[in-house]
Amino acid sequence: MTLSARHAAISHVGRQRPGNEDAYLVRPPLYAVADGMGGARAGEVASEMAVAALAELLAEPPLDDQTAAARLAEAAAEANSRIHSAASADAARSGMGTTLTALLLRDDHALLAHIGDSRAYLLRGDKLTQLTQDHSLVAEMVRDGRLAADEARLHPYRSILSRALGTEPDAEVDELRVDLLAGDVLLLCSDGLSGPVPLDKLRKGLAAGDPEKAARRLVDEALRHGGPDNVTVVVVQLLDGAAGGESDATETLVLPAEEPDRDSAPDPQEAAAGDAEAVADPLRRRHWPWSRRSGASRAAAPEANG
Repeated sequence: MTLSARHAAISHVGRQRPGNEDAYLVRPPLYAVADGMGGARAGEVASEMAVAALAELLAEPPLDDQTAAARLAEAAAEANSRIHSAASADAARSGMGTTLTALLLRDDHALLAHIGDSRAYLLRGDKLTQLTQDHSLVAEMVRDGRLAADEARLHPYRSILSRALGTEPDAEVDELRVDLLAGDVLLLCSDGLSGPVPLDKLRKGLAAGDPEKAARRLVDEALRHGGPDNVTVVVVQLLDGAAGGESDATETLVLPAEEPDRDSAPDPQEAAAGDAEAVADPLRRRHWPWSRRSGASRAAAPEANG
């Protein structure tokens, strides 16, 4: 079976941050979300370096799965090396790093590379499944039985990562393969969405039936839940190749993100200390070669993701 795809992507600064350290990539058949950490002029640098490495090393997606998986892993390793070297060479960027959740679509399946606590989800019918495993202190405590799952959402150390790109000379990146069906919807997101928004709200938002509507609903939901962090979503809807009018699995209709509703924008007084452009335009209509982000940098503890 051959599938086609449509996607939409939005990154929003949120309600409580002066700037955005998230980055995303939409270069079909390659998609990714990266959530930087390390503070001013560091977290946003790390996340951009990660998506840049992906875009560079996967500019021409390989034809066979084995090579594609190897290239995806190579891109993640290269991103880790670049970020770690940059952090080591500049004291102001010491400790910077980023999460990375990357997805490469194939004919009827997807390959993923993942590190950190950004996430990939699959909506199939009414069932929403988390495909990736968080690499965080709190998530490991839950998996070890030392912390109840319902306590994890409010734990003071929930943003402390156990794995990330750039913080060590070598990074352990999870590699996954997911079989796909027509009608499936994939979500890549930073923890600015998955942290505050309950699972049932994620499922309802993704079920909007249109990638653009789904992306906007999810961002709005994060803002309704306080928007405590930068929020980035990439929604990919899989269609039957014939029904979609295309036989190429990488054929994608790009749906541009629109401005959020006025009542969803950050309060100008709350963000006064941040970038003036982020206040005037939370989505910052800047078109990067491989991604679009909003806002400027923010201060953060080096060990916590943004």
